[in-house]
Amino acid sequence: FFAPTMSGPWIGFSITKTPGKNNLYVKDVADGGPAEKAGLQQGDEIFSIDGRRVTDTTVFKNMFKTWKVGNTLNVEVARDMYNADNANRFTVSLVVGEKKRMPVASPPTMRTIADIEAIVKDDNKLEKCTDFFWSKADEDQSGLVTKSEFAEQMSTVLSENLQRPVTKFDMQQVFDVYDTDRSGALTRHEFKPAVKGALEAFLKKHAPTEKPNHHHDTGGVTPSSTPVGGGGSSKPSEAKPKKKTLCQKFCCCFGCLPCCKCAKKPK
Repeated sequence: FFAPTMSGPWIGFSITKTPGKNNLYVKDVADGGPAEKAGLQQGDEIFSIDGRRVTDTTVFKNMFKTWKVGNTLNVEVARDMYNADNANRFTVSLVVGEKKRMPVASPPTMRTIADIEAIVKDDNKLEKCTDFFWSKADEDQSGLVTKSEFAEQMSTVLSENLQRPVTKFDMQQVFDVYDTDRSGALTRHEFKPAVKGALEAFLKKHAPTEKPNHHHDTGGVTPSSTPVGGGGSSKPSEAKPKKKTLCQKFCCCFGCLPCCKCAKKPK
């Protein structure tokens, strides 16, 4: 499969959360992008965009979907994220740019457990797999993939290709591990380790495990069990004494010459 070449709005930055803070923060400002041209910097605290408070990723993503190339956004920020007050707030005008999505090559084959194991071990295959999943999950080209988008794409593709159940709940748990800033979204940089984590979680759940072999190869003969209370070596079982024949009884009783069926003269 190839992702179609298409263009979409581009703001030139991503967002993150800071523990204990309600607002979002500017992250990953692209060199020469709309955000840098507007004067935004890494770590700027976002108070509002076009007069609307932006306190979580869902709100930001929904707003992003309404922006068109050429729109001007009034972004109110504070430069000092640890001492934000009215004195250091300011507003910049950001002109939404255009970004073309480059074609994405077909991902590595994902049909068997062995295929997934190979992707996890080979960084080149993992990168191609990540590009593929990213192109499907980040359809709006916001540069962010939410928990629901991640869970939807990973569970759907893995279930359809491998014919094994992969639940959205499983993928949501993986997302939580890699959403370290608790922003509710992954950037492209965070997305790759999350994809690897999802594949490893799949293998842990579905890959066959070797069962220990408790029997040594004895040529088809089952070895005798060791007595309880062991001590290392087991004593051979004592053979039951054979019943004496009439001929043997006669020799023992009379002590005479050996009869015709005895091997030697009894003592």
